[in-house]
Amino acid sequence: MTATAFFLILASVVMHASWHFINKTGRPTYPYFCVFSFALFLTMLPLLLLSGIRIWNLPPHVLLFVAAGGFFGMLGDVGLSWAYRTTDMSVSYPLARALPVLMTMLLTALFSWGKPLNAAAFAGMTVIFAGCVMTGWSNGSKKMFSSMSGKGFAGIFLAALATTAYTITDSFGIRSMTEACKDIHPLLRAGSYSCMREFTVLVFLLLITLPRKTMRKKFDKSLLLSWHPYAAGAIAAIAYVLVLISMDHVTNVSFVQAFRQMSLPVGAIMGFVILKERPSLLRIAGLSVILAGLLISALL
Repeated sequence: MTATAFFLILASVVMHASWHFINKTGRPTYPYFCVFSFALFLTMLPLLLLSGIRIWNLPPHVLLFVAAGGFFGMLGDVGLSWAYRTTDMSVSYPLARALPVLMTMLLTALFSWGKPLNAAAFAGMTVIFAGCVMTGWSNGSKKMFSSMSGKGFAGIFLAALATTAYTITDSFGIRSMTEACKDIHPLLRAGSYSCMREFTVLVFLLLITLPRKTMRKKFDKSLLLSWHPYAAGAIAAIAYVLVLISMDHVTNVSFVQAFRQMSLPVGAIMGFVILKERPSLLRIAGLSVILAGLLISALL
């Protein structure tokens, strides 16, 4: 993993923690994520327009990756919506972040995607997974196990599975985009891919939201005029563009997935400082384990 990738991901996780922090005070329903996705799309649209990329001239396999990434992104939003509405975010978020670390590592190893990971990388990512679980457990075993039943568990698992799927899909997609648009600046190239991808997320979200009358009613004035989904969407857009750029600087996308877990310590610090949350000993231990796993993966 190069220093460029590390600092790109570091910047992205600060933003990633910020938009989840904003969503914590929003209303994470399907309509909310539609507005969130629309804001993300609008934020990236200027980069697509400035790039000079003509979508209809792109190779079909690039557009296939865009569509697949958007579909999996929609499933991730659905999973988060279920999880946030039925469980405590401080439990569901760490668990939804923990599972993709192992899933991505195992899938890339199974299908030989990217350069094989060495023993230190495997060990470090396993340690990161354990730290994420400890962070969720720190809220109490009762809350932890309540999240492992019914819709709460389904939301956490769906979000984790979708995160794994779109991370791997987008890693192939952005590299295909790089090959097809070599003369385009990396920021414009990544922004264009993200814009197209997020448009497909929005389309898929609208397809599952608009047919339901109860959901249509939630597109009310209070949601459309709320600053939360727009601010969160703009920040998430910039954060994911940095992630996409970093994918060109790693030998295995598992490193990107693992190092994005830095958002947990960053989010925890924001909670401690801004929300005046009281850190438990187990939570501090879990965050420390995550940092230890990151160091093992990066340095050994």
